[in-house]
Amino acid sequence: MTSHPFMSRRSLIAAGAIGAIGLGSGLAALAQGQPAAKAARGLPPIDPGRLAPMSEIVGFGGRKEANSLTADSDDVRMYREAVGWMKARSEANPLDPMGWAQHWAHHSMFCATNTFGYQVHYGWFFLPWHRAYLVNLEQKIRRLLNEPAFALPYWDWTRNPRLPDWLWGADNPLWDTTRAQEQGDMVPADFLELGPALRALTFDHFGGRKRVPGENQVEGTLEQGAHNNVHNWTGGEMASFDGAGNDPLFQCHHGNIDRVWEIWLAQGEGRANPADPDWLDHRFWFFGPGGDREAVRVGDLLDTRSLGYAFADLEWRSTLTSKAIPTFDGKGTTFGTIDLGKTDLARIRDLTEGRARGRVSLNYERMSLPIQPFQHRLFLIDDASGAATYVGTFTILPIPDLRSGLERSVTTQVEVPPAGLAALLEAGRVRVVGVPVPLKGRKIPEQPVPFAGVSLTVEA
Repeated sequence: MTSHPFMSRRSLIAAGAIGAIGLGSGLAALAQGQPAAKAARGLPPIDPGRLAPMSEIVGFGGRKEANSLTADSDDVRMYREAVGWMKARSEANPLDPMGWAQHWAHHSMFCATNTFGYQVHYGWFFLPWHRAYLVNLEQKIRRLLNEPAFALPYWDWTRNPRLPDWLWGADNPLWDTTRAQEQGDMVPADFLELGPALRALTFDHFGGRKRVPGENQVEGTLEQGAHNNVHNWTGGEMASFDGAGNDPLFQCHHGNIDRVWEIWLAQGEGRANPADPDWLDHRFWFFGPGGDREAVRVGDLLDTRSLGYAFADLEWRSTLTSKAIPTFDGKGTTFGTIDLGKTDLARIRDLTEGRARGRVSLNYERMSLPIQPFQHRLFLIDDASGAATYVGTFTILPIPDLRSGLERSVTTQVEVPPAGLAALLEAGRVRVVGVPVPLKGRKIPEQPVPFAGVSLTVEA
């Protein structure tokens, strides 16, 4: 990687390099849509009136795991410097499209909303929109620093559950003081298990179903599990859709979510992205690296190398060891009851004995959201024997009332893990129970979240 001569803002001022907006003359030119001073680096000029596809990428970078880096690593130093500059631009002009405030606000606009046409969560746009969001920032940083090989670090919390040290420190633009967790804290193992998401055979189960006005929205297993869990565990701004984009940890977390998408596809066995034109031809909008408006087509977001980056590896670790499986303490909220007499137990038996491939999903609708995030460990309780089977740990993140604009409720589809299938075959009447998870600096919501429509589906 080309080295970057990092300079403090004080040294830039001393050198007379600060323009009217408080940044270097090259950056001031960028704000006006002009090429940077280091045109020899191969950075083309951008016409701010043109709609530029994100496929027109400048440079290429290899994204590295956050805990493999230090505060002095090139990508960390560049990330820190760029975020500091972007925050300074926002202080001078909160509407600056190259500023940090606009980057943050863009996430809020499309994630902290109950407007159906804007919201990108709860369905099949979750993964491509967030990929575009990260690529957009990566390109802006490359342009700001004239470093075409810069790559955003990703945090692989399955192999390194410890929060990266370089995200803390006084005068560090990467430190968000609202985080509930402290430097060196480690995410609990059951919050991070990817098995259910990676075992999914269809994008409907892995990444979410097609969003249709008037119908329940259906989250993917990856979104409602490890994604939501890490957001909520971190706390502070990360624990809300409205604030998350302001914490630089967001990019590290979502970098790994983006990487898990690649891991899922690499497993093969028929796993594939949607072929529906309603998905492939859908467009997102961003401010591009020069402040220009940019239309991004989902179908152009599917090859990371064409977007200018690749991951260091696609390895991951199952975190749910026998010692990490939560146990039921007899307390919790009953979401509903499953009548196994109406369930295709023969197909479930075929799955458990390897005669068929497929998935058993536990589905439940949440009819409203809590004021605070609601994190719960889900169990199947056999009322006859009292036996409890752990299903998984999940988080519901709050946005405004789902009944106003977001088209009815959101359906959560949860894989019943292989160990749970055998328990179903031996049970009669099964209750679905959620046990709230206490977290540092947070209170468990006093009012239970209302659930409805609890059911099991068996899909080959």
